[in-house]
Amino acid sequence: MSKVLMKVFLSSVLALSIISSCTLLNKKKEEVKTNDLVGIVTLHDIENSEHNKWYSLGLQNYELDAETLNNINNNFADKESISIKIFFGTWCSDSRRELPRFMKILNFLGMKNFEIVGLDRDKKSPKKLEKGMNIHHVPTFIIYKNGKELNRIVESPINSLELDFNSIIRSKKYTPNYSN
Repeated sequence: MSKVLMKVFLSSVLALSIISSCTLLNKKKEEVKTNDLVGIVTLHDIENSEHNKWYSLGLQNYELDAETLNNINNNFADKESISIKIFFGTWCSDSRRELPRFMKILNFLGMKNFEIVGLDRDKKSPKKLEKGMNIHHVPTFIIYKNGKELNRIVESPINSLELDFNSIIRSKKYTPNYSN
């Protein structure tokens, strides 16, 4: 083989090696698991994870609409009939904003009948807890009364979490985001 052909051959082999290494490095980056919380999630799980920072700040910084919440406390005697299923993603900025706020509202109201489901970036959970729930955006707060869905707050409230929640539990007309 001539020296020129040998240089071309070696250069080609070197270039292919570099390209394959880069492809492998990119694949490894994609395969790295994040610390997203998926499946049934408790507040304890959030508070004892790397997600505690955004969650705690969200709780601390959110100013409740105490007037609306006091109105619910004083005039809605049937709070025990209400249950809530929350779908969120620790990776989602809307979830990071709305989940702590909503939990602060539930805490103020003394409501403890809720379930939190963490979804991955494809909005899936390991046990397919989202199946049949029509989850297209997160967070989604589904409000039930005696096990029957009343309505839901999707991604962000229309007016405010307090006002929207009040409308839903009182069965007032309410149309969430992305309702079509």
